[in-house]
Amino acid sequence: LAAMKEMGTYNNSTIIIIADHGSVEVANEMSKAVNPILFLKPAGADSSAPVKTSAAPVSQEDFHPTVLWALGDENYSDLGRTFFEVGENEERTRNFYFRVAFDGSPDESLIEYEIKGDVTDFANWKKSGRVWGSLAE
Repeated sequence: LAAMKEMGTYNNSTIIIIADHGSVEVANEMSKAVNPILFLKPAGADSSAPVKTSAAPVSQEDFHPTVLWALGDENYSDLGRTFFEVGENEERTRNFYFRVAFDGSPDESLIEYEIKGDVTDFANWKKSGRVWGSLAE
C-alpha cells in the first residue's frame, strides 16, 4: 500500500483484501463461527479518513460483482450486489461453504451453511442441507 501511495496510484485504486476462510480446528464438522477478514477501499475514497468498521452482512459471494463494478462493468449486478451496496445491519441470509478435507485422501467435500444475523454467533449458523463431494454420497 505504501508503494502504491509513492507511485500515486493508491487514491485511484479499488483495494480488496479478503480471506477465503476463517480458522476452524475440527475434522469434518463446524463447531464455531468463523469471520474471515475483509478490507475495502474504493477508488476515489478519502485516504486521509480513518478506517471504519462496518456491520454490513457481506459474504464471499459479493466478491465477483464488486470486482466487476470496480472494473467498470455495467452488468456487474447480474452476479449480485457489491460489498458497497449491502446496507449496515441489513437483514440478509449469507452462505458459507465449509471445506472438509480428509487426511491422506484426495477426497474433499463442501458443506453449505446459511447465516442469518450476527456472523460471530454460531447459533445463527444452520446447515442448508446442500453438500458436494464424498460426504454427499
